[in-house]
Amino acid sequence: MASARRSSFVSQYVGTLPDKDRLLYLEKLVLTSGEEIPDPYSIGEADWIVEIREWPIISWPDIHGYLIDTPSLYTKEKLRAYKSLDAVNYVLCGHVQEIKYHGISPESDFCLLRSLVLPSQ
Repeated sequence: MASARRSSFVSQYVGTLPDKDRLLYLEKLVLTSGEEIPDPYSIGEADWIVEIREWPIISWPDIHGYLIDTPSLYTKEKLRAYKSLDAVNYVLCGHVQEIKYHGISPESDFCLLRSLVLPSQ
């Protein structure tokens, strides 16, 4: 069950979710280390910055580990054919807009990245 403390960090969006989805969403805001991250929808626009130098270093093994070693719709075969994945095509065709960064806190090793993604035709 989500803690009472968590309720001060969540957006109005969370309140619109069905109970089961709300619990799953809140669980995703707690990292395996136990660190709680803020609900991205509750972070004010002024707190997001466009600064690629703040991004963490992301390597191919990191992406592979995330997509293959965690529950996902991606398979090793799909990842080998990454150029055919919709996500790659969205980036190459300009559907992924400006990417913004939010440092969770000075003590955190984690950050949030977000972007507007335009729908495909």
